[in-house]
Amino acid sequence: FQIDHPLAVAADSRFVYFTDDVAGSVSRHRLVAGEGGPFEVLALGEAGPVALAVDGDSAYWANQADGTIRRRALAAGPPVTLADGQAGASAVAVDGAFVYFTAPGAGAVRRAPLAGGPPETLASGLGGPAHLALDATSVYVTCAGDGTVLRIDKAGGKPTTLASGQPQPGGVAVDGTRVCWGLRAAGQVRCVALAGGAAAVVADGQAGPDTLALDGDALYFTNASDTGDGSVVRVALPGGPAVTLLASPFGADPRGLVLDGVSLMFADHASGIIWRLAR
Repeated sequence: FQIDHPLAVAADSRFVYFTDDVAGSVSRHRLVAGEGGPFEVLALGEAGPVALAVDGDSAYWANQADGTIRRRALAAGPPVTLADGQAGASAVAVDGAFVYFTAPGAGAVRRAPLAGGPPETLASGLGGPAHLALDATSVYVTCAGDGTVLRIDKAGGKPTTLASGQPQPGGVAVDGTRVCWGLRAAGQVRCVALAGGAAAVVADGQAGPDTLALDGDALYFTNASDTGDGSVVRVALPGGPAVTLLASPFGADPRGLVLDGVSLMFADHASGIIWRLAR
């Protein structure tokens, strides 16, 4: 289905959710057979929503233009602000207790309690934290300003550097074995074991790795493109060939990417289409 400029994507068992950073909207569309129909707008008038997460209760997004972290209950109700003043907010993720986000302008990673209350800073003084991912105990962050990939314990403490010297690391994903990130300018995807060690290149010669997702023995990523030659790629891990699943003109500028049990979904920012592909 087609909208204007979809960017970030998330999903649950019944819906795919997406932001439109140009229109300033957050919407969803039904995935369940027999429950089709037009997409439903959850929020309008948002200030550049660029990142999105969902749980069983709510949708959460980061508004980059005004630095707010917002939530709307999936059942009904108006959006509410969980945090403001988060300069350049560019990533959001949620677990059972907190919503986590980056504030690149402040060099900080923060979280706000879902039950309400002021945000707390998990790490500060970082070099342009851009993207993040969660597991049960840690937050993983790519810092585009100083080229580091960090692990931050949810319980607090000094960040651990997993990799350094990375040229403008971007999108990041984690599973029980490894953390992977994209290097859009270098055209690479790299991974490092959670147990430690050197970072390894798992995909090279790419047009611009942007958003990543891990699923056991496979890594999926989008190659975003300002010139309309984007693609969606799968790499078998720990070291298989990069296989293009969809390429321009069908994925001219793919951005947000999410996996469900049998398929992957992504947003083409250029054509305004949300795609769903069998894996």
